[in-house]
Amino acid sequence: MADAPDSSSTKIVAAVTTVLLIASVIWITGLLGRNARLADTVKSEKLSRETMLSEKLLLEKEIAKLHVEQSAQEEIVGELNHQQAMLSGRIQVKDEQIRALNRIYIPADALRKQHRLLEKDKYEIEQKAMYYQGSLRELQLAHDDAIHVVALLREQNKGLASELRAAQMHSLNDVRIEAFTRRKGLTARARTMHNLVVSATVANVVDNPTFRIVAPEGRILSAADGTMSTLVIDKNVSTQFVGLQKNTASQTARRRIEMVFTPKLRLGGGTYTVEVLNEGIVIGSVQTTLR
Repeated sequence: MADAPDSSSTKIVAAVTTVLLIASVIWITGLLGRNARLADTVKSEKLSRETMLSEKLLLEKEIAKLHVEQSAQEEIVGELNHQQAMLSGRIQVKDEQIRALNRIYIPADALRKQHRLLEKDKYEIEQKAMYYQGSLRELQLAHDDAIHVVALLREQNKGLASELRAAQMHSLNDVRIEAFTRRKGLTARARTMHNLVVSATVANVVDNPTFRIVAPEGRILSAADGTMSTLVIDKNVSTQFVGLQKNTASQTARRRIEMVFTPKLRLGGGTYTVEVLNEGIVIGSVQTTLR
């Protein structure tokens, strides 16, 4: 009679264990699918941002070129206006001479001929001035269009940067923090702590992960407080999950990184926050309390 309850308990434990294993497999499969989609999204957004930055640089070069051409056209127009003013003055002088000669009945054929030549020169200069003024207006319009396109690209770049930051917030998991004594034993006491070790799994799209430690009073620890080293302890964490979802190893490539902080002086008690950053953006954090 005593064996029946034991057999029933064993079956219940086995059933619960089986349910937990199935739920874990389903959860890990969903997590890998989400990470694959996030990696693809970040990669696509990064390529789009690089393409838009290249287009922006080309447009800025074109704007600079338009500025140079516009300055040259303005100088030419200014010189033509100066020549036009000088010719107008000469024509006015000749007109006065012709009127003076007509008053005293002296033949003025030569002066009239010079006057016609000056009028012709004046007309040609006016035509050139009109042509260059039209070119100057076209350059100004092209310049305005280029500035408008650059402004649009800047707005699109801001949107891509925001989406990239949002994707980075989901690229970090399995963050752990442990305090060790000199003999490599775990401790929760500030006076016996020798090293503070933080490890995390990050997606390979996170190019340059760094760590920052915030003391209980809100101060960020610097090199004066201790030494900090970061290394990669596993370059391809995702390979262990290949059997759970087909062709996911390359899509969800991740690596395991570790930061070791060794304080120069004994730290005080309280809650310490370790932040993980990528390109200056916080993508995750973990806390520990030392007594």
